[in-house]
Amino acid sequence: MKNLLILSLMILSLSANAQDKETTYKNALIDHNKKVIASFYDALERKDYSQLNGIIDFYGKAVYANQSKNVQDTIQGREAIGTQFRSELGAFAKVKYTTKIYESEDPSLVSVKVKGLLTSADGVKTQSNYMATFKLKNGKIVEYVEYDNLSQSGRS
Repeated sequence: MKNLLILSLMILSLSANAQDKETTYKNALIDHNKKVIASFYDALERKDYSQLNGIIDFYGKAVYANQSKNVQDTIQGREAIGTQFRSELGAFAKVKYTTKIYESEDPSLVSVKVKGLLTSADGVKTQSNYMATFKLKNGKIVEYVEYDNLSQSGRS
């Protein structure tokens, strides 16, 4: 009976230790993915497309929901995504994003509330408010989905 109790305590201890390691790994992955997302918005602000290429998976996908009809709904591949961002941001002299990052139960999924302030060369400011979701794998963005809130976006 005493040996059974000792064995049970050992199994409980091993199980708790494995659960602690899993939680530690999950938290580290969440922190890393948050840094990747912060790096994504930093690259957009600085228009650093080589940095952007470094964090988007070669086969990555960008999806634009609720966008105006002159923008593609889905863009496939890192090169095409970079081209789209160059096209969108190229007209602006200054780009600034304020973000709030939300983690999920699945560490590979991250949601972001974004407020963008885009200033053209002639000083016209455009505000853009939207939500975005990211799927990450091996430290790379494999899917980016942007949900525009057109009622809160506009020029000033």
